[in-house]
Amino acid sequence: MRAKGPLLLLITAMLWGMAFVAQTTAAQNVEPFTFNFSRNFIGVAFLSGVIAYRRRAGQDRRPDERDSGYTKRTLIIAGIACGVVLCASSVLQQAGITSYPEEAAASGRSGFLTALYMVIVAVLGIFMGKKPHVVVFVAVGVALLGMYLLCVPNGISNIYYGDGLVLASALGYALHIIVIDKYK
Repeated sequence: MRAKGPLLLLITAMLWGMAFVAQTTAAQNVEPFTFNFSRNFIGVAFLSGVIAYRRRAGQDRRPDERDSGYTKRTLIIAGIACGVVLCASSVLQQAGITSYPEEAAASGRSGFLTALYMVIVAVLGIFMGKKPHVVVFVAVGVALLGMYLLCVPNGISNIYYGDGLVLASALGYALHIIVIDKYK
């Protein structure tokens, strides 16, 4: 059973990576809001079924204020904050993917730029008073090198408007993680 966690992470990474190909394909036919609405509607339908099954099986119960230490008002504010940041990030990402020219490798570029949210979380943590491990600085350097090699190999003219939008979405995803951490 020790392999369960890494196996689930591998499956998650594969699905996440394949999603960029689907998003790039969808961007040719569907506007960003329509795509995100459809994707989230499917997610809500699926998770509603999972929640109903878990409740019926007795594996899940409704959260109680006493369990979390948060009031109902705080939970509503946290949910709205998480939802707004996630919505803005998703729309920015899909708008960025949609705006790439045909000759750009939109899936690869957007996947890499979005993955920078991990580095951005670490950097934002510094401004929030968290002392980073030395590995964070190495990761920032490698990420910047990767971004340069991906986006600027033939000069500054290879930077697209979509790169900026997707990078802004990475910042949004980083903020989403920080908001979740605040209300963990």
